[in-house]
Amino acid sequence: MKGQLCVIAALGLGSLASAAWSTFHGNNRRDGRTTAVVAANPVQKWTCNLNGPMLHGPVLASDGTIYVINQDESKQPANYLNAINPNGTIRWRYALPWIDDLSMATPAVGADGRIYGGTASGYYFCVDSTGLLVWSHQAAKPINHHTLVAGNGTIYCVLDQQLTAFSPSGTILWQRDLGEDIPGGPTEGLDGNIYMAGVDGIRSYTPTGTLRWTAFASRTLAPVAVAPNGNIISFGTWAHALSPITGETLWMGSTYSYGTYCTPGIDTAGNIYHGSDYNLFKVAQGGTTLVDRTLDVPGSNYLGHTWSSPVIDGNGRLFWSLGNGKRSAIDFEKRVQIFNSQLAYTGSLSLPEIPATSGPAIGDNGRIYVGCLDGKLYCFGE
Repeated sequence: MKGQLCVIAALGLGSLASAAWSTFHGNNRRDGRTTAVVAANPVQKWTCNLNGPMLHGPVLASDGTIYVINQDESKQPANYLNAINPNGTIRWRYALPWIDDLSMATPAVGADGRIYGGTASGYYFCVDSTGLLVWSHQAAKPINHHTLVAGNGTIYCVLDQQLTAFSPSGTILWQRDLGEDIPGGPTEGLDGNIYMAGVDGIRSYTPTGTLRWTAFASRTLAPVAVAPNGNIISFGTWAHALSPITGETLWMGSTYSYGTYCTPGIDTAGNIYHGSDYNLFKVAQGGTTLVDRTLDVPGSNYLGHTWSSPVIDGNGRLFWSLGNGKRSAIDFEKRVQIFNSQLAYTGSLSLPEIPATSGPAIGDNGRIYVGCLDGKLYCFGE
């Protein structure tokens, strides 16, 4: 279905990029885009051994500290929130309740430097920049949703299939039942409203919890993204562009996705980049598919996978983690691939294991940070 694209008059409410990669997919619009430029030929700068895998991407504070949650698989297994210095050394580790499972929920760093996140044990926490617990909340179910710290300071997460708004002090402001509890998480639009997938499609809530609209969209396992014109972009078994004002379907694409936790990356022109298991797509702002690229492995019968969200640097290059969440014997998947804006392959960052669903993060210094199933965090740069 085609429709007139909606342009938000108050476009200035959403800036091009955050000061730091402080949340899942870089910023509250979840578009994966930054003004920082990665080196033309990045090389490995350091590794930080955390002794166990991580399934989500790292986030960064404004002082350059990197935060990531992992499962330590040493003789005394544990789960940790790790604070890592810009030089790759561990600053501190905050022990999380032990459970033999690992969440895909990416934490977020607030403007006050506090870190907010959830775990597979249902433990939701707020920890300050020195590693001290400020407050916590225990949910009954595992938390597999990425945290959002909105521009007004409200913390949004999903607890027990309820979209939950916390004050910075840990008070629950409101909760809204989503009807299901699948991975994903909330997104903040250019208008300051919150967009979230529920059992009946994509929903829009005001900051005070009032439901603005519900729009049909196929099931998605990832947060929606916000285009430069404010439109809401969702990729499930179909691609959808929704009006942020009414929820009207502006366009729908053909089947793109059947195995992914990927939120699309969106460039400054509104072009949308998305991965669906064996394929990568570039879709124009109006819904036309411009590129459909198969991740074939050169010289073999294998196809590569990606379940990760692409990130875009200030020169429009894309960085894409390969793998589908499991350890792999295929060397092709043990890397982050680099593409130009036409999805032509231009290089890769090699790893000893797959990064899987851990999407890369780009720091203000242009360095790339990516978690790996070998239990190490990797930094690439000049």
